[in-house]
Amino acid sequence: MLLSFIEIAVGDYSFVENRLFRRLFSVVVQTQGYYWDFILNSPPPNWYWVTGGINSDFAVTFYVGDQYRNLASANENTNAFLYAFGQNGVLGYIWAVIIIPCIFLFFDRMYHKENNKVWMFVSFMFAALLLEQGYTTVLLSSGIAFLSVLFFVTKTETGVHSGASGGI
Repeated sequence: MLLSFIEIAVGDYSFVENRLFRRLFSVVVQTQGYYWDFILNSPPPNWYWVTGGINSDFAVTFYVGDQYRNLASANENTNAFLYAFGQNGVLGYIWAVIIIPCIFLFFDRMYHKENNKVWMFVSFMFAALLLEQGYTTVLLSSGIAFLSVLFFVTKTETGVHSGASGGI
């Protein structure tokens, strides 16, 4: 906090305030508010509560960016459950509520089966990324699926991956 005040006093701009406080707290809440306003007050004509925009080329992240940030190219992401509801309606939300715990269950089973803490790391990364992205984006674009396959394929009987020397 002190560093932020010093930055503002010296240069009239605070990198710490912009990157840390604003982006971690206010932008996240503001974006979630945009999604709720979109869902409750201003959905497009081709969006339905049950199926969302599933029958079209609708992309909720760009719709929210265009409507609320006035930037057609703004990709406004939010947490996985709110994104699933905004993109695919109640069915998308229910699907996310089923799939996401199944993925965590897989990580948990692998941790207990292999007694390898790397599965706790993957699970933590998955959870952290779900706060700002859809679960398909977390799995594919953020690399969680790749990491899971990599760790699943390279497992050893001692729970230490073959690339490690001497154990963890």
